[in-house]
Amino acid sequence: MITRKVFLVIMAVLLCIPSLIGGQPPAYADEFEYNDVAKGSYAYNEIHYLYEKRIQTGDASGNFRPNESLTRAQAAVIMTNALGIGGSVSGQTFSDVRPDHWAYSAIERAARAGIFRGNNGRFSPSDPISKAHVAIILTRAFNLTGTQTSHFSDVSADFYAVREISALERNGIVERASRFQPNQSATRAQFAAYVARSFEPSFRLDVTEQSVLYQGKVANTSTPLNVRSQPNMDGDVLARLTVGTTVDILGEVGNWFEIKHGNGVAYVHKNYIQKIGSSTSPSDDRKVMEEGRVIANSLNVRQGPSASTETIGRLSFGTIVDIYDYSGNWALIKFNGQWAYTHKDYLVTRKPGEGSGLGNLVIAIDPGHGGKDPGAVGNGLREKDVVLGAGLELNKRLKDLGASTVMTRNNDTFLELSQRAKIANDAKADLFISIHANAAASASATGTETYWNNSHSSEESKALAEAINKRLVEDLGMRDRGAKQANFVVIRETKMPSVLIELGFITNSRDAAVMKRSDFNEVVAKAVIKGIEDFYNW
Repeated sequence: MITRKVFLVIMAVLLCIPSLIGGQPPAYADEFEYNDVAKGSYAYNEIHYLYEKRIQTGDASGNFRPNESLTRAQAAVIMTNALGIGGSVSGQTFSDVRPDHWAYSAIERAARAGIFRGNNGRFSPSDPISKAHVAIILTRAFNLTGTQTSHFSDVSADFYAVREISALERNGIVERASRFQPNQSATRAQFAAYVARSFEPSFRLDVTEQSVLYQGKVANTSTPLNVRSQPNMDGDVLARLTVGTTVDILGEVGNWFEIKHGNGVAYVHKNYIQKIGSSTSPSDDRKVMEEGRVIANSLNVRQGPSASTETIGRLSFGTIVDIYDYSGNWALIKFNGQWAYTHKDYLVTRKPGEGSGLGNLVIAIDPGHGGKDPGAVGNGLREKDVVLGAGLELNKRLKDLGASTVMTRNNDTFLELSQRAKIANDAKADLFISIHANAAASASATGTETYWNNSHSSEESKALAEAINKRLVEDLGMRDRGAKQANFVVIRETKMPSVLIELGFITNSRDAAVMKRSDFNEVVAKAVIKGIEDFYNW
């Protein structure tokens, strides 16, 4: 057996060759493990499987770097390794991949095999590969088929890769969640998981076991019931079921039930399925007390008001439910025609018909800088003063809407960055809003931007940043610099959806003039609140 020390020496030598990044590993120890991929972590088995199959490896220090984005060139190398596409190549398909490029051979082979395609004669080898394009290359490489319908809320029927993403869902290659984030860069761990599951079916997720809602049986028909590939009459007929046949119901799409079919999913019309063992339908005597919206990625629905009772389904982020009563921390709801419970801590609620659902939120407001730290200075303004005024106004207006708030500072006080994050975490805040103003060496720099971090609640943080930034740009009339990922301490260490707002550039005379307006604080506060409400889609 090769020792770890010898292995690392071999890796150090071989990884001097750039084409091995994400490619062929050297000889390996039977019990080799990456330093940064602990047992039980995401895709642990798939990552080590690809290592053993000489498909994808890490770096000379024994790290896999699971959370780093994967480039298109690296993806091409991994795919040609997985498919065993070899042989010599010549010529140049893409203007930006010359024969002396480290991944030239793999890119040429992948392109000629029809797995990868470029754009306007370019391959863009150093660009991160998006999750949508990962779906496309995997369906091409492994002949996977999908439909025009995806369960992901951010993959619409007219999205350019909906069929490919649906194929990954149906074949147990991607985890089901509320969103897929198709335009986000795929990480090395995600790509390893998807490739391993495509390559080796034993790694595939059991899409039925993880999401069966209940069982039904075919009824109300004198002829066999068609099982279709899509939730519409245009779907191919995959099978026919006789009266009394039992099916596992995985979900609902319009007038169709999604059911288990073989190792994947298919669809049958609701009119011909009767639920097995259903309890008496909920009495109409109860009145709706409140409306709730799910603020977790996936929220369990249970038979009773306890975590020890059976899970009978799940609600995705953004789902709106009627609440009929409370039992401790549990909300009584209707779910698929029966009474059920879900935990109230993962719902934002309002009275029926009310315009705002912020009443049970705890929102942390962080005016940046303060005390001995003035922040950016320019055009007669100090950042610490600008953001404190905006923060105080936001605090007032949120309280008027019934939200609970916690401010990291409400006067001219200095706080360390880690203290600010701790205040929000200790308060168990639902959202963290850090308010800043920007500065640049060039007085021409202008505009509003909002940052998020992927350490905690990354999907929600990104969505919150996008929603707030859009409203601020609209209402302040600032240049839109977009929502961006960053590693600022206050949004990295807070454990709830968190954003850091840069209202504008103090060093720009036009932006500074906006900040000096008498209604500036009011406009900022209203815009942030509208962004929060957009985030909850309430």
